[in-house]
Amino acid sequence: MYRLPGKLCPIIAGLTLFIFLIEHNKTFATPTLPNELGKGSQVWRLNLFAKNPATWQIIEGGATGEITICRTTGSFRLKAVGLHPYTEYALVRYQGRPPFGQVLMRIITDKDGTVTSAGSWKQWTGKFWLVLGKDLKGYPDKFKTGMQDKLKAWRPAEYLFESEELRADTD
Repeated sequence: MYRLPGKLCPIIAGLTLFIFLIEHNKTFATPTLPNELGKGSQVWRLNLFAKNPATWQIIEGGATGEITICRTTGSFRLKAVGLHPYTEYALVRYQGRPPFGQVLMRIITDKDGTVTSAGSWKQWTGKFWLVLGKDLKGYPDKFKTGMQDKLKAWRPAEYLFESEELRADTD
């Protein structure tokens, strides 16, 4: 039997934990975003809201979210509250080609229906939705950031929608 040098054991244990967290979509680090807010800011804040599918009006007291985006690096943070507990969701970029979109991330809410996660994405134009993971045709084990996916179910009462569509000239 081959024994590893003592210094490698903690490294291997750390790598094993890292791989486990990646495979199970657990966030363990949050990219830093600059604190430059205000006119000409390099940071965007995009609000997400539960909306009434009959009127598309925001549901007062409904689930909400916020995406904080660093325009220069593409790093972003997502925080959403009021969702279903222990439920998989996907952050999707929709650009008017129903029922297709690009998946930025897949995440799972905690016992309170809250999720906080982070990632990186460069194409911050279009509409951004937080949809139920089970409503996407693709499979999580084949997930890659930016992959095209297709909605196989449409349950807008269960989703969060952007407060405004992002355009290249959005300030």
